Amino acid sequence: MTVLARKARLNSLAEPSDFGSAYTNTPIAATSAFIKDRRDTVRRFTRALVEGIFVYKTQKEFSKRVIAKYMRVNDPDAVEDSYQFFSPIVPSKPYPPLDGIKEVLSELGEKDPKARSSKPEEFADSSFVRELDDNGFIDGL
Repeated sequence: MTVLARKARLNSLAEPSDFGSAYTNTPIAATSAFIKDRRDTVRRFTRALVEGIFVYKTQKEFSKRVIAKYMRVNDPDAVEDSYQFFSPIVPSKPYPPLDGIKEVLSELGEKDPKARSSKPEEFADSSFVRELDDNGFIDGL
């Protein structure tokens, strides 16, 4: 969308990097009960997510068609810009971003003492990605 804004001669007020690289912007969340009761579902979801990331990073033209479809954008420059921006920052191994969670807790901690004393690890379960990483699934794609 940045290209479309430039083409419309809009001024840039800030870049994403101005807000800190750790800030998580696409979290995947589930309740602890769901994770506990439906581990196989979460395991299969995580596997599909990792496979989707692999396709996104390795099949550029297909990925750009998907971007265009779901963003409802026909401008090839905008689609290319989106792909070029996100492709390098989407992690192949999508471990929960503990530094991003820490940043969010710090921000929330300004008003909520419970957030101030919380640890990022209390809000993240890396076991599903770790399992795929440790058994070589991710590197084998």
